[in-house]
Amino acid sequence: MIFYPDFWSLHRDLAGSERRGTGRAGSETPDQNRSIPDMPMSWTRFMGSTLLFAASLFMVSCSSDSGADNPDEAVFRVEACGDESFRILLRDPDLIAQAEAQIGAENPKIVNGALVAGDGGFNEPWSWHMDPTSIEFVDMTIEVCDGCPHMVEEDLDQWINVVGRYCSWSSKVVERIR
Repeated sequence: MIFYPDFWSLHRDLAGSERRGTGRAGSETPDQNRSIPDMPMSWTRFMGSTLLFAASLFMVSCSSDSGADNPDEAVFRVEACGDESFRILLRDPDLIAQAEAQIGAENPKIVNGALVAGDGGFNEPWSWHMDPTSIEFVDMTIEVCDGCPHMVEEDLDQWINVVGRYCSWSSKVVERIR
């Protein structure tokens, strides 16, 4: 049984067997093995490199703001229950056009969407937001998802886990924020 203390020993053995067809390392001349480093990579160095790479990917994938520079996204302010408002994020160009058409409309459609915990980076000061992929503008909905933004905030677990959606009948898109 052959024990390989590190990756490079195994690599040298396999590379040597492919070149000669012998299956054993050590019989090649030093010139045949020049392209393979003779220093084994320590476990600490390997893990350090791996963690550095993972941290770099994480930092690249996390942007500092949630789409402010993305022309394919739009945030709209929606009024509900008179003096309350919340924000929605839209990424679909057709839905963005529908929302823009709703601003100032005489008979606005109801904003309907699935509820998610957290403000989503756009629905401050609320601790909930509507899932951007679930939002639709509809003429009518069932009464169970009708309510005011403060009602969702006050009983968030019930709204998210039982009701699941928010569809204030009094909702109307009033402005595009970005």
